[in-house]
Amino acid sequence: MIVRHSPKCRTKHPTYDQHSRKCNCRKALYIYEGGQDRTISAKTRSWEEAEKFAQREWDRRDPAKQYLQELEDHEAQKVELQKAKNITVSVATERWLRSVKTESVETAVIYKRAAWRIATWAADRGIETVRGIAADVVDEWRGTWDTTAEKRYSRIGPTSQSHFQGRLRRFCR
Repeated sequence: MIVRHSPKCRTKHPTYDQHSRKCNCRKALYIYEGGQDRTISAKTRSWEEAEKFAQREWDRRDPAKQYLQELEDHEAQKVELQKAKNITVSVATERWLRSVKTESVETAVIYKRAAWRIATWAADRGIETVRGIAADVVDEWRGTWDTTAEKRYSRIGPTSQSHFQGRLRRFCR
Protein backbone atom coordinates (compact mmCIF):
# COMPACT_ATOMS: atom_id res chain seq x y z
CA MET A 1 0.00 0.00 0.00
CA ILE A 2 1.27 3.43 -0.89
CA VAL A 3 0.10 6.73 0.54
CA ARG A 4 0.52 9.77 -1.67
CA HIS A 5 0.82 12.57 0.83
CA SER A 6 -0.33 16.05 -0.05
CA PRO A 7 1.97 19.03 0.64
CA LYS A 8 -0.26 20.09 3.56
CA CYS A 9 -0.30 16.63 5.15
CA ARG A 10 0.40 16.54 8.87
CA THR A 11 2.80 13.60 8.40
CA LYS A 12 5.36 16.19 7.36
CA HIS A 13 5.44 17.44 10.96
CA PRO A 14 8.35 15.86 12.90
CA THR A 15 6.22 14.97 15.94
CA TYR A 16 3.66 13.03 13.89
CA ASP A 17 3.88 9.23 13.64
CA GLN A 18 5.06 8.44 10.11
CA HIS A 19 3.25 5.07 10.06
CA SER A 20 -0.11 6.32 11.27
CA ARG A 21 -3.13 5.23 9.30
CA LYS A 22 -5.13 8.34 10.13
CA CYS A 23 -3.66 10.36 7.28
CA ASN A 24 -6.32 11.68 4.89
CA CYS A 25 -4.13 11.50 1.79
CA ARG A 26 -4.68 9.46 -1.37
CA LYS A 27 -4.06 5.73 -1.14
CA ALA A 28 -2.71 3.56 -3.94
CA LEU A 29 -1.67 -0.03 -4.48
CA TYR A 30 1.78 -1.02 -5.72
CA ILE A 31 1.68 -4.12 -7.94
CA TYR A 32 4.61 -6.02 -9.42
CA GLU A 33 3.24 -8.37 -12.04
CA GLY A 34 4.65 -9.99 -15.15
CA GLY A 35 8.05 -8.37 -14.67
CA GLN A 36 6.60 -4.88 -14.54
CA ASP A 37 5.58 -2.69 -11.67
CA ARG A 38 2.71 -0.26 -11.61
CA THR A 39 0.66 1.75 -9.20
CA ILE A 40 -3.14 1.58 -9.14
CA SER A 41 -5.12 4.25 -7.37
CA ALA A 42 -7.48 2.95 -4.69
CA LYS A 43 -9.68 5.99 -5.39
CA THR A 44 -10.15 6.62 -1.71
CA ARG A 45 -8.56 8.47 1.19
CA SER A 46 -9.69 5.95 3.80
CA TRP A 47 -7.15 3.35 4.87
CA GLU A 48 -9.87 0.72 5.47
CA GLU A 49 -11.40 1.23 2.03
CA ALA A 50 -7.95 1.07 0.46
CA GLU A 51 -7.29 -2.26 2.22
CA LYS A 52 -10.60 -3.62 0.89
CA PHE A 53 -9.59 -2.49 -2.60
CA ALA A 54 -6.18 -4.16 -2.22
CA GLN A 55 -7.84 -7.39 -1.05
CA ARG A 56 -10.11 -7.41 -4.12
CA GLU A 57 -7.09 -6.90 -6.39
CA TRP A 58 -5.19 -9.72 -4.69
CA ASP A 59 -8.23 -11.98 -4.92
CA ARG A 60 -8.51 -11.26 -8.64
CA ARG A 61 -4.96 -12.52 -9.11
CA ASP A 62 -5.21 -15.55 -6.80
CA PRO A 63 -5.54 -18.72 -8.96
CA ALA A 64 -7.62 -20.55 -6.36
CA LYS A 65 -10.08 -17.68 -6.05
CA GLN A 66 -10.18 -17.33 -9.84
CA TYR A 67 -11.15 -20.99 -10.08
CA LEU A 68 -13.84 -20.55 -7.41
CA GLN A 69 -15.18 -17.52 -9.28
CA GLU A 70 -15.32 -19.54 -12.50
CA LEU A 71 -17.27 -22.25 -10.65
CA GLU A 72 -19.71 -19.65 -9.31
CA ASP A 73 -20.13 -18.18 -12.80
CA HIS A 74 -20.74 -21.66 -14.19
CA GLU A 75 -23.38 -22.35 -11.53
CA ALA A 76 -25.03 -18.99 -12.27
CA GLN A 77 -25.15 -19.92 -15.97
CA LYS A 78 -26.79 -23.22 -15.06
CA VAL A 79 -29.43 -21.38 -13.04
CA GLU A 80 -30.06 -18.97 -15.92
CA LEU A 81 -30.34 -21.90 -18.32
CA GLN A 82 -32.80 -23.58 -15.98
CA LYS A 83 -34.87 -20.39 -15.87
CA ALA A 84 -34.72 -20.20 -19.66
CA LYS A 85 -36.03 -23.75 -19.92
CA ASN A 86 -38.99 -22.90 -17.71
CA ILE A 87 -40.24 -20.17 -20.06
CA THR A 88 -43.85 -20.57 -21.15
CA VAL A 89 -44.53 -21.29 -24.80
CA SER A 90 -46.51 -18.07 -25.28
CA VAL A 91 -43.68 -15.93 -23.89
CA ALA A 92 -41.15 -17.86 -26.01
CA THR A 93 -43.16 -17.32 -29.20
CA GLU A 94 -43.43 -13.59 -28.45
CA ARG A 95 -39.67 -13.38 -27.87
CA TRP A 96 -39.03 -15.34 -31.04
CA LEU A 97 -41.22 -12.99 -33.08
CA ARG A 98 -39.36 -9.97 -31.69
CA SER A 99 -35.99 -11.54 -32.50
CA VAL A 100 -36.84 -12.48 -36.10
CA LYS A 101 -35.70 -9.89 -38.62
CA THR A 102 -38.36 -9.53 -41.27
CA GLU A 103 -37.73 -7.50 -44.39
CA SER A 104 -41.31 -7.40 -45.60
CA VAL A 105 -44.83 -7.40 -44.25
CA GLU A 106 -45.53 -10.75 -45.90
CA THR A 107 -42.63 -12.40 -44.09
CA ALA A 108 -43.80 -10.93 -40.78
CA VAL A 109 -47.25 -12.41 -41.36
CA ILE A 110 -45.74 -15.83 -42.11
CA TYR A 111 -43.76 -15.78 -38.86
CA LYS A 112 -46.79 -14.57 -36.88
CA ARG A 113 -48.82 -17.43 -38.32
CA ALA A 114 -46.05 -19.90 -37.41
CA ALA A 115 -45.96 -18.53 -33.85
CA TRP A 116 -49.74 -18.81 -33.64
CA ARG A 117 -49.61 -22.43 -34.83
CA ILE A 118 -46.95 -23.34 -32.26
CA ALA A 119 -48.66 -21.56 -29.36
CA THR A 120 -52.10 -22.94 -30.20
CA TRP A 121 -50.79 -26.48 -30.66
CA ALA A 122 -48.91 -26.32 -27.35
CA ALA A 123 -51.98 -25.00 -25.53
CA ASP A 124 -54.15 -27.70 -27.10
CA ARG A 125 -51.68 -30.40 -26.01
CA GLY A 126 -51.38 -28.93 -22.49
CA ILE A 127 -47.71 -28.02 -22.97
CA GLU A 128 -47.01 -24.98 -20.82
CA THR A 129 -43.23 -24.57 -20.98
CA VAL A 130 -40.73 -24.80 -23.80
CA ARG A 131 -39.17 -27.70 -21.95
CA GLY A 132 -42.33 -29.72 -22.59
CA ILE A 133 -41.78 -29.62 -26.34
CA ALA A 134 -40.05 -32.94 -26.95
CA ALA A 135 -38.99 -34.43 -30.27
CA ASP A 136 -41.45 -37.31 -30.10
CA VAL A 137 -44.37 -34.93 -29.39
CA VAL A 138 -43.41 -32.75 -32.36
CA ASP A 139 -43.06 -35.85 -34.56
CA GLU A 140 -46.56 -36.90 -33.56
CA TRP A 141 -47.84 -33.44 -34.46
CA ARG A 142 -46.03 -33.56 -37.82
CA GLY A 143 -47.91 -36.76 -38.59
CA THR A 144 -51.22 -34.86 -38.39
CA TRP A 145 -50.22 -32.11 -40.84
CA ASP A 146 -52.50 -32.21 -43.85
CA THR A 147 -54.77 -29.89 -45.82
CA THR A 148 -57.80 -31.72 -44.37
CA ALA A 149 -56.57 -31.94 -40.76
CA GLU A 150 -59.07 -31.79 -37.92
CA LYS A 151 -57.31 -28.96 -36.08
CA ARG A 152 -56.88 -25.66 -37.88
CA TYR A 153 -53.26 -25.22 -36.74
CA SER A 154 -52.39 -28.57 -38.38
CA ARG A 155 -53.83 -27.67 -41.79
CA ILE A 156 -50.61 -27.31 -43.74
CA GLY A 157 -50.18 -28.25 -47.38
CA PRO A 158 -47.36 -30.52 -48.57
CA THR A 159 -45.27 -27.67 -49.96
CA SER A 160 -45.67 -25.49 -46.86
CA GLN A 161 -44.83 -28.32 -44.47
CA SER A 162 -41.10 -28.14 -45.09
CA HIS A 163 -41.12 -24.34 -44.74
CA PHE A 164 -43.04 -24.51 -41.48
CA GLN A 165 -40.81 -27.30 -40.23
CA GLY A 166 -37.80 -25.02 -40.73
CA ARG A 167 -39.48 -22.25 -38.76
CA LEU A 168 -40.44 -24.71 -36.02
CA ARG A 169 -36.82 -25.90 -35.87
CA ARG A 170 -35.61 -22.27 -35.57
CA PHE A 171 -38.12 -21.64 -32.80
CA CYS A 172 -36.98 -24.68 -30.85
CA ARG A 173 -33.34 -23.74 -31.26
